[in-house]
Amino acid sequence: MPQRKTVRRAFPGIAVIGSAYSSGREEGLPFAEENIARGYADFAGFGRQNLADPLFPKKMLYGGGGADICILCGGCSLLLKEQKQVRCVKYDQRGAGL
Repeated sequence: MPQRKTVRRAFPGIAVIGSAYSSGREEGLPFAEENIARGYADFAGFGRQNLADPLFPKKMLYGGGGADICILCGGCSLLLKEQKQVRCVKYDQRGAGL
C-alpha cells in the first residue's frame, strides 16, 4: 500500500490510521496487519466492517468466530449519499441490543 508509506513520510511523528480494510477478516485483516508490521500505519480503521458487525474488533481479539463480514455491497454508502441514517443493509444491527 504505497499511499500509507507516503503519508508516513509526509507526516513523521504523527500516528497514522490505515483505512480501506473493510473487506473484513478474509482479506482486510491480513493487509492491516502487514501495514502495521511494516510501519506504514499505527492503527487499522475498519469503517464499513464495523457497520456490518459492531463487535468485529472484539470477535477478532477472541478468535474471529461468528463475525459478520462486510461484502462491500455499497448499501451503506448509498444511505450516506441520500443523507439517511447510515447502517449496514445486509446485517441490520438495529434492535440487536447493541
